[in-house]
Amino acid sequence: MKLLKNKSGETILEIIFALGILAMAITMATDYLTLSIKNVANAKNRVVAVNLAREGIEGMRDIRDTNWLRYSNKKRECWNHDPSVSPCNGGNPILPGNYVIYRDSNNEWKLGPTLVPNPPNPDIDATQLNLIDFDPATDNDGDGNNANDLDVFNHSAITGSLGEGQTPLQIPLFHRTLTLEYMDDAGIPPANPAALTDSDNRMIVRSRVTWNDGRYNFNTELQTVITDHLGRNSNLN
Repeated sequence: MKLLKNKSGETILEIIFALGILAMAITMATDYLTLSIKNVANAKNRVVAVNLAREGIEGMRDIRDTNWLRYSNKKRECWNHDPSVSPCNGGNPILPGNYVIYRDSNNEWKLGPTLVPNPPNPDIDATQLNLIDFDPATDNDGDGNNANDLDVFNHSAITGSLGEGQTPLQIPLFHRTLTLEYMDDAGIPPANPAALTDSDNRMIVRSRVTWNDGRYNFNTELQTVITDHLGRNSNLN
């Protein structure tokens, strides 16, 4: 009888030990799966961010190219013309600084401030791409409401109640800032950035996108140089 009791105790210990090993294996597998899902999400978000940064640079190139077409007889004076001011008289260049870039209701690229005054509310962070309606006079999405059109980029976290068959989808909020600087054909920045001259014919464009996955901040940045293609020094990149 004593031998049977000992075997029974050993069997219970073996079962507990086996269950412990199984629990550890399940925990490790769950942690690995969770990490894998986060890595996939981070990789996807970085792809989105790189494309948003590239879109910002291409939008700036489009502004330059549009100026060439509209003012083909005075490219040197109007290649960097501010598209919100028309027509170009050579006195309204895009000044150095930080901007947001967006498409207006005519599907043309425009530049705006990174903060949008909205009294009596505080300034809105216009770099947060899913928040801004730059063209409140136009119903861009055709829903009868002019004030809810997300003109820049609708990429936000889904909140509130979900309908039948829907699953929660948490997507980080992306921010994009376009930073513009100038230099002349010799690579020298302007002495007075607020008073550009025709010799400041090279624009440095930096498109920076930031986002947060709920715990960490991430960022990616692309940079290029666009010019008026006149009097260019080929030794400069």
